[in-house]
Amino acid sequence: SWSSGFFNAATTTAFRATMSAPLTVANTTLETVTFNTDGTDPTSFDLGTNFDTTTHKYTIPTTGYYYFASSTRWAGSPSGAHSVDDDLFLKRRVSTTETTLSSTTAWLQETAGGAAYIQAYPTYQVEGIFHLDKDDTVHVAVYTEGGAFSVSGGTQAYFQGFQIA
Repeated sequence: SWSSGFFNAATTTAFRATMSAPLTVANTTLETVTFNTDGTDPTSFDLGTNFDTTTHKYTIPTTGYYYFASSTRWAGSPSGAHSVDDDLFLKRRVSTTETTLSSTTAWLQETAGGAAYIQAYPTYQVEGIFHLDKDDTVHVAVYTEGGAFSVSGGTQAYFQGFQIA
């Protein structure tokens, strides 16, 4: 077991989940991101088996400090016309109450011929260190206000974290 004054890798839980397919997000809808791979490819793993690929949530195994990070890559609607006002959240659920741990918001728009068009595939990232209690769950959610949008699947989107102390 590797150990330092900061953490002991033998007792630390860690995971990295990716998506097997893109996720379409309806306009003005808060949607849990469908991270559903945690060991089926070389870029994902789940030490401690605390990530649920069905609910897309990580369950805190022991009270302590945890680091979480997520990144999502967005693509425009099939028509190409879309103004982006989108949000990426790390959400915590305790029993039936859900709160936001961290979030980021982005605005991206370019006008061509009177319509708004996406000229890039924006990547949104969110991260932080949080004190969490045993049996809390953490998941990633997205929200869009500018029309239907798609989060790319594969390793272009990930949700990862580990216990610090």
